[in-house]
Amino acid sequence: MTTERNVFEIEGLECAYDHNGRNGKNVILRIERLSVPMGSLSIILGLSGSGKSTLIETLGLMNHTIHSGFFTYFHAENKVVIDRDTWNCPSALATIRNRHFSFIFQHDFLMPYYTPEENMLIGSLIQGSDKTGSRAKEEMGNLCLKMGLDPGGISRKKACELSVGQKQRLSFIRAIIKDYDVIFGDEPAGNLDELNSGLLMDVLKDSVHQNDRRSAILVSHDIPLSVANADCLIVLSPAAEDTYEVLQENVFSRTATGWSGGDNVRMADDQIDTKIRKIICEKKSLSAP
Repeated sequence: MTTERNVFEIEGLECAYDHNGRNGKNVILRIERLSVPMGSLSIILGLSGSGKSTLIETLGLMNHTIHSGFFTYFHAENKVVIDRDTWNCPSALATIRNRHFSFIFQHDFLMPYYTPEENMLIGSLIQGSDKTGSRAKEEMGNLCLKMGLDPGGISRKKACELSVGQKQRLSFIRAIIKDYDVIFGDEPAGNLDELNSGLLMDVLKDSVHQNDRRSAILVSHDIPLSVANADCLIVLSPAAEDTYEVLQENVFSRTATGWSGGDNVRMADDQIDTKIRKIICEKKSLSAP
C-alpha cells in the first residue's frame, strides 16, 4: 500500500475483547487490508454488533482490542505503528490521543455543573492549547450559531439544565474546537433530528476540508445521511458466525462522477445506498468443521 495521503493503514488486523484474560478466543472483526484517506470524512456502516464501534475504539486508542496484526497512524510527516505490544506503554498512547485525536461519543459526557463555555473549552484546556482566550470564545459563539444554539441563552444555564439535543450539539462543538488531526465520532447525530443532523455534518465537513491534515472517522446507522455527506464509505459485512470483516470491494470513494468501489464502476447515491443495504445483510455460508 502507498502511504501517500492516508491517515491510517491497516494490515492483518483482528480485534477481540479480553474477557477473563481470554483475548482472542472470539475475534469479532477482521480487516486484511484497509487504507483510510487523510483529509476526508470517512463513515463506517454495518449492522448493530458488527464491530463499527470496535474499529474506532481501536484506531482511536481507546480500548485494547488488538488480537493480531497492526495499523499505522500517519501525522505531520511521521508515523506510529500500533500493535499488541504498543499497549505496554499506555503513557505513549495517552500522548497520541491528547495531541492528535478528538472524540464525539453517543453519550455527551458533559460536566453537569459546568457552564456550556467551560464544557466546550475543557478539551483544549487538557490539551494545553492556547485556544482558550477571546478568539476561542468568538469561535465558540460562531459554532453555536451554526449548530442552532443561542450562545446567550445557554450561557445562563449549567449543562445539566440543557435538553438532550443541546447537550449533544455542545459535546460536538467541544470536540471540533480542539486542535485535532483525527476526530472520531460514534453516532454523533444519533440524538438529533434531521435538520440538526444536517447542520452537524455541514460543520464537520467544513472543519475537515478547510485543513488538509485533518480527518474524520464516524460510525453511523444512517445510510442516507452517510451517503449524502461522506467522502469515503467503509462497509462491514458478515464473515462467519459473530465475526465481521472489511473487504476491499466494500470500501467506496466519492468522485466527481459518482461513487467508486473496487470494481471501478461508478454509482449514483441511490445505487450505493442499495448496494450498502445488500452488503450488510448478506449472509455468508459457514463451512462444516
